[in-house]
Amino acid sequence: VCSGLRGPPPRMGLSVGERFPQSALAKCGIKNRPAVVFFYGADDAPTCSTEVDAFNASRINFRRKGFSVVGVRSAEGAVRSSTSALTLVADEGNEIRNELGIKKDFGFLPGRETYLVDREGTVVFVHQNQFNAQSHVNASLDAMRSLPPPPLTLRTALNYAIPWYNPNSIFVYFILIINLLSFIRERQ
Repeated sequence: VCSGLRGPPPRMGLSVGERFPQSALAKCGIKNRPAVVFFYGADDAPTCSTEVDAFNASRINFRRKGFSVVGVRSAEGAVRSSTSALTLVADEGNEIRNELGIKKDFGFLPGRETYLVDREGTVVFVHQNQFNAQSHVNASLDAMRSLPPPPLTLRTALNYAIPWYNPNSIFVYFILIINLLSFIRERQ
């Protein structure tokens, strides 16, 4: 038996139950609301762009549960223009990564970690996988679904009902009412 050959699992920046630093929440623009914060390396790297695209495609699922989605990438890896509808933050000087304690993978790749943070700033889920970008989205969705529902507020109802809100359309109001009733029925 070669049990001594395996080291302990890698230490991620923050653990479940720890507080996400307020300054990092502010830099990500997510104070006082639940969020998924995922860290990746560069906008144009294949695995990184796959992760951004996967979160972008799933953003409505997060939004319906009241979660914002924010991607944080190394400032050196930021591309000036992006087609993503997500909030993407450039981590100047790796300030956010350093504040959270996110280490480089293999000594040179920016750590790829994902956190679910509740409205109070407490980490409720952590995921790390450098090479399977889709696993970050899948694991985050599973973790989010296992959490108790957010309190029913107008904001969570509107996030659920009309992520594409257009106040000039009567059709939108009709869909809003149907979706709002569906949202209320789900919570009962």
